Amino acid sequence: MAEIDDIIDLEDGPKELKGRLIICPTPIGNIRDITIRQYEALLESDIIACEDTRVTGKLFKMFKEKRIKEKFYENFDLEMDEIKDVTIDDFEVKEEEDFFDTVGESDSIKKAKKILNEMDSLGFLGRTEEMEDEDMYGLEDQFILAMRRKIAEIREKKGRGLMVSYFKHNEDIRLIKLIKCLQYNFTVALVSDAGTPTISDPGYKLINEAHKEHILIESLPGPNSVSVGLSSSGFPSDNFVFEGYVSKTPSLKISKLEKAKELGLTCVLFESKARVMRTLLTLEKIYGDKQQIFIGMELTKMHETLLRGTISEVYEKLSKEERHREIKGEITMVIAPHTPEYNEALKEKQEDGSEEEEKSNPLVKVKVENLVKTLQGKLEAKDKEIAEIMGKILGVSKNKAMTHLSAEKYKHTRTLMDKLLKNARDYNNS
Repeated sequence: MAEIDDIIDLEDGPKELKGRLIICPTPIGNIRDITIRQYEALLESDIIACEDTRVTGKLFKMFKEKRIKEKFYENFDLEMDEIKDVTIDDFEVKEEEDFFDTVGESDSIKKAKKILNEMDSLGFLGRTEEMEDEDMYGLEDQFILAMRRKIAEIREKKGRGLMVSYFKHNEDIRLIKLIKCLQYNFTVALVSDAGTPTISDPGYKLINEAHKEHILIESLPGPNSVSVGLSSSGFPSDNFVFEGYVSKTPSLKISKLEKAKELGLTCVLFESKARVMRTLLTLEKIYGDKQQIFIGMELTKMHETLLRGTISEVYEKLSKEERHREIKGEITMVIAPHTPEYNEALKEKQEDGSEEEEKSNPLVKVKVENLVKTLQGKLEAKDKEIAEIMGKILGVSKNKAMTHLSAEKYKHTRTLMDKLLKNARDYNNS
């Protein structure tokens, strides 16, 4: 009974500390943007889940060549012995990925565990397995033991942990094994090709499951083309919408962009060099050619290019230089809010006034009628002077105010002429 009481207490009590999931950003172009914490996380993690192992492998190769260590010395005034010496061989990860997919318990082990579980009516076997990492009645979790041996082997040989790919088309399968590794106290680093993982990149499913399993999550700050592009644009950044990569399907693209336009907020999106010109034409149809836009190409790199202007101006610059054809990576586009401040067409419309709005708003008519009668009755002034005063009161241009004044002043004359013309038409018809 004492053993049973202990089991119940263990089940209801707090769970043991589990592993750690590190969300680790990488430079979006300039390798000097890597931080000490990112550097340490990549080297210390047991498993590095990469969007593409070839891209992350090149980053490890730079560690080996000590380029980054030298920059640490320059930028952070560190002594070289403060950073561990790393020796990494060429990154061959196919064997590592195959291992990660195939390693597991043998059929004989699975069969033995099943028999013992059936015999264990109190569930003692299962509860013990949750609390222990390895040996349990002579049976071991073959996956975890094999992972530990493999990671130790790779770390001794290459100075890093096990590197496996984790992207859109395999994340559902690999997520299960990564969560299991985290439950057994492994440290896993989630890395995308460039920038911060989960920002328009895979990863949120793994993080979501880690939260459910009460696994420690550590998110490191780092480069992000959304924040770099937004801060460089000069457009309002206190409230914005992020659309990521817009759809290739024209109807879905138009629908998304029209919704963004209606919000009246700054909009950030990504586009490829192959589609950027077509997207600009789509934006022109939705926002108008006088809408302000910003484009950032090869952000943080040596040949960084920043363009800002109306859509028609930016399109013309890109067409002449064909600069977009030479770039590598994604293009960051920032669309200013669809307001008169950032759209010249709306500004002109606002200054000229809108006759349609005035027709649909009876209060404007009453206000103009009363204003004309009051000013004409109280002031002995020319029509131009009255129109200037009206413009300031109504918040419209002087020309628009003159139109209002003339309309009210000669309204009765116009009504009489309309009646005479109608009578003449009726007479002719008869």
